[in-house]
Amino acid sequence: MRFFSRIERIPRSRFLLVSILLLYAAIAHAQTGVLAGRVTEEGSGAPLSGATIRVNGPGAGAQVSGGISHSDGSFTVKGIPAGTYTVEISYVSYTTFHRTDVKIAAGETTRLDAALAQHALSIDEVVVSASRRPEKITSAPASVSVVSAREIQEQPALTTVEHLKGIPGLDIVQSGLTQSNVVARGFNNAFSGTLMVLTDNRIASVPSLRLNAYNFIPLVNEDIQQIEVIRGPGSALYGPNTANGVLHILTRSPFSSTGTWLSVAGGERDLFQGMVRHAGTIGERLGYKVSAQYMRGTDWGFVDSVELAARRDFLADTAHRGVLPDTLRIAKRDSGIERVAGEVRLDYAPTDDLTAILAVGANMAVRNPDITGVGGAQARNWLYTYYQARVLYRDLFVQAFLNRSDAGQSYLLRTGAPVVDRSTQFVAQAQYSNTFEGLGRLAYGVDYLLTNPVTDSTITGGNEGNDDITEVGAYVQAEATLIPEKLDLVAAGRVDKHSRLTDPIFSPRAALVYTPAADQTIRATFNTAYSAPTTNDLFLDIVAQHTPVFDVRATGVPENGFTFQRGADGHALMHGNPLFGYDASPRPVSDVAPAWHALQALVRASGIGLLDSVAPPPASTVELRTVNAGTGGFDSTGEPADRPGIRPTINSTFELGYRGVIEKSIVLSVDLYRSHYHDFIGPLQAMTPNVFFNKTALTAYLLDALSRMKNVGDSAQLAELARVLADTASKIPFGVISPVGATDPNAVLFASRNYGDITIYGYDIGVEAAVTRELTLNGTASYVDKNFFHNLDGVSDLALNAPKFKYSVGAEYRNPTIGLNADARLRHVDGFAVNSGVYIGSVPSYSVVDVNVGYRLPFVEGMNLSLSVQNLLTWVEGSSESPFTLRHAEFVGTPALGRLAMLRATYEFR
Repeated sequence: MRFFSRIERIPRSRFLLVSILLLYAAIAHAQTGVLAGRVTEEGSGAPLSGATIRVNGPGAGAQVSGGISHSDGSFTVKGIPAGTYTVEISYVSYTTFHRTDVKIAAGETTRLDAALAQHALSIDEVVVSASRRPEKITSAPASVSVVSAREIQEQPALTTVEHLKGIPGLDIVQSGLTQSNVVARGFNNAFSGTLMVLTDNRIASVPSLRLNAYNFIPLVNEDIQQIEVIRGPGSALYGPNTANGVLHILTRSPFSSTGTWLSVAGGERDLFQGMVRHAGTIGERLGYKVSAQYMRGTDWGFVDSVELAARRDFLADTAHRGVLPDTLRIAKRDSGIERVAGEVRLDYAPTDDLTAILAVGANMAVRNPDITGVGGAQARNWLYTYYQARVLYRDLFVQAFLNRSDAGQSYLLRTGAPVVDRSTQFVAQAQYSNTFEGLGRLAYGVDYLLTNPVTDSTITGGNEGNDDITEVGAYVQAEATLIPEKLDLVAAGRVDKHSRLTDPIFSPRAALVYTPAADQTIRATFNTAYSAPTTNDLFLDIVAQHTPVFDVRATGVPENGFTFQRGADGHALMHGNPLFGYDASPRPVSDVAPAWHALQALVRASGIGLLDSVAPPPASTVELRTVNAGTGGFDSTGEPADRPGIRPTINSTFELGYRGVIEKSIVLSVDLYRSHYHDFIGPLQAMTPNVFFNKTALTAYLLDALSRMKNVGDSAQLAELARVLADTASKIPFGVISPVGATDPNAVLFASRNYGDITIYGYDIGVEAAVTRELTLNGTASYVDKNFFHNLDGVSDLALNAPKFKYSVGAEYRNPTIGLNADARLRHVDGFAVNSGVYIGSVPSYSVVDVNVGYRLPFVEGMNLSLSVQNLLTWVEGSSESPFTLRHAEFVGTPALGRLAMLRATYEFR
């Protein structure tokens, strides 16, 4: 096990060795053929770009290969083993082309053209994420949405998130040009990873931090074949950290996407984006793909008053004289956004049954600011890389991948402290399936995950070197046909063991899918899934803010939890602040003598010696308060209770779903759900009370003491003097109640904790209606009955950091004959409370309109122009400013977003 704990030192050589073995194992000389053709609109003959081609085995056989049509409607699928196949060609709002007995001969090209008739709407999309195998979306035992290749090609995008804004049930927070957080059905955060994000079955989050940084994913637009979103728990198949859903980005094989694609975009905010992709084949067995991109722009900017105050305090401190302001990193925000990314992929098919895929990718965040649970951070040369090897042999799927992070010269904006992150995550997975003709299918698999944080103590502090996490899981899923073509049953179960948790975790799944008609399905599902504590939940140890009196420190929860030392009377002991003359030993909160003597010296230095003869106040003048991150002040509280170690969040969800075509012109999807969360892990919150003098009690004590003195003034003067002295003294914390073993017993600690039980009810609705052959209307609506829990478990408030209600209304116009497409969407988000680490406040309701227009140039084959305008119109609750100039913020502590217009030109050739 210690060997694996040092994987960050030797991963490349090992990974490349494994990859070479995978690529060159089992070399055979089987011959393959090519399927080529053109997809057009019936009648007009206009090319259909982005049509999906699937090459399936005979009858109901599994998909063997596939591809996407180019801008001129042409397609080429290479590397197909010689044989007879069924070919399906589909395009949104068109009838599906279906041809059996398509013969592929070795060394030859089979021509197959398809003219698709425009159809009102269809629900023939094929998804792979719901059951980890290809199936029609109507048969999927989960709530699934798909973003098609055509939609992706038509939408200029700085990150994948731009393609998700029309998906029901997703809560999207955009915090800058490229910075975003996306979750399903609430529970968003400033540093979010609750949605499992995959690219080609690879976990795409930043290792150890478990942050879904979409601007770190190195894909270019043309790489993406489709995006699948699964709402609700998914642990039975995908393991830990899928309690709220899965976002799966599937990319195109070089065998089915040969050619070169170029994209250049520019726009407001000094925006420039360049992308290139080239795919080809060497012989019949080896395909390759190379892609790269560069992007830069200027963010809208944000001013954090806490950062500015910290900067002023640092420069005002005499201990820091001589520090050049230009070199000080506190509050040194750079609103520039710049990134460079690239990928290389090799597909090798030595036999008819065997395919090996090797992919390597990297993204350099040259600069960009973002938010974290402890305040803003400035990314500088943050490098994210991955290495992935996959093998598909008949019904066996095996993969291994390594994700790496190197934070470069990044730093925290509230403290200026460097952020060092050279963490890695190594994952190995295998799945095998058996199909029983006419009965069903059985799939089973195993997963191994090793997460190894390496932060040089800048993030995990004193926990550095003892913060590895190993997770091992196994699962089985059975699919059975109860009534042919009418009723199917899916049952699954999974067991996972987390190295930092005592007990194994079981995640069951059950679903019934009823098909009353060919284009109608009704689904009932039950899922239990879990989210394991993150590295930060367990091992965080970092200074979040410096103050003149104490540091604010964010900490993980030890395996055995927090214990507070108590005196003989059972009351918690405090650590007195050394600034007031206290030594390091814990003592009762009633021991105010050192703090009182310090106050006497302070008053004496101002020329007033009245307090010199006043004895230290009694314990009745002392009170406890905790930091309120939202107001920057303190709230009254009681003594802290001991806390157990942190436990995983368990989400059990029951869901009823419907999806179908109504009157051949409307596609409707409705999902009703009840989710029960047990041991929900909340955000960072203050857990260590500070010790203060109570203003009212101290005023009374001082007034009584001063009244006993002679010749010190009349009663009104004494009352005013007592009030002023008590007011000053009551504002200064002179102690803190810290748990045993705290890295800094004088710091105010913020930590995560488990809450008991939370139950929410909600719905997600999606509708699409064909008005004419060219015009389609669409809309979504999502609702949860609770998004804020007041004084949960008698401890503190908890927010979903997401709205109760949101909706979108859109229209799409598409005319392949003239090569024109256009769409517009109004998105509305109800206001919501935010309680996420240091960010506490509220986001008012807002509505925005986004517009996109694309045109295929008739005089330059393969060239397209697209114009995208985000936030063309904006309305914010309580604002009377013009919607053309108004800006809106989507989270506390983030910039107010304005209009962003972007013009893109793409050119494709083969």
